[in-house]
Amino acid sequence: MINALIYTFQSYIQGLKYFFNRKIIFYIFLILLIGGITAFYTFTLVWNESDSLLKMIIGNIDWISDRGYLSTAFEWIIKIFGSAFILILYRYFFYIICSPILSLISEEIERLFYLSKGIIAPKNELPLISSFWRSLRMNGRNLFIELSITVILFLLSIIPIIGFIFAAISSMVSAYFIGVSNFDISVERYYKFDTSLRWYSMHRFDALFQGIVYLIIFWIPVIGWMAMPIISTMTTTIHFCKLFEASKTS
Repeated sequence: MINALIYTFQSYIQGLKYFFNRKIIFYIFLILLIGGITAFYTFTLVWNESDSLLKMIIGNIDWISDRGYLSTAFEWIIKIFGSAFILILYRYFFYIICSPILSLISEEIERLFYLSKGIIAPKNELPLISSFWRSLRMNGRNLFIELSITVILFLLSIIPIIGFIFAAISSMVSAYFIGVSNFDISVERYYKFDTSLRWYSMHRFDALFQGIVYLIIFWIPVIGWMAMPIISTMTTTIHFCKLFEASKTS
């Protein structure tokens, strides 16, 4: 657990210096463009359509419609829950669509990381179409699991007094699966699907800590939404390289 925290901290310090590397700057701007457009339209759609959803749910329930405070409370619950739900879908959709580009960024970061240590990077390139299908399979699996857990925890979070505990657990669940999605951009080049699942089980704290940092920075308006997938790809690539090298010497 301590090593996972140290590697997370080190990977962010080392990873950010590659952000404007000239060899990957084109991929970075491409991801920024895709991320900015999809984030804007996704959250605009959720925010605008939540009012229609509210009317559809409570429009025929007079005892709620006639009470302004209940109507307002339901409106905000739907907005928050809807935004959180769409945010999860958006994240997985983004990683699946952009997986080939993120994979190219990860490969270059890995090469630069090993080069800085005077080591030749392992030749483990994955064809882009294989990267896409791997991402579709892994993220599709994780999406189903995360949504199943999150829905249950959201319902439990409504319980007075102790509800915040389940809300906190829900955030940790999301953080873990975010870490898995980011790590898999590197792990896919080294391990097959079933072996990767065992690897994540062994390094769950590494995935969790990376996901927590992702969530913290992601909520910085605009910058976090657009840049975090790139930053996290760089940092988890370095983090994975450290773990991989440590496994060879242990």
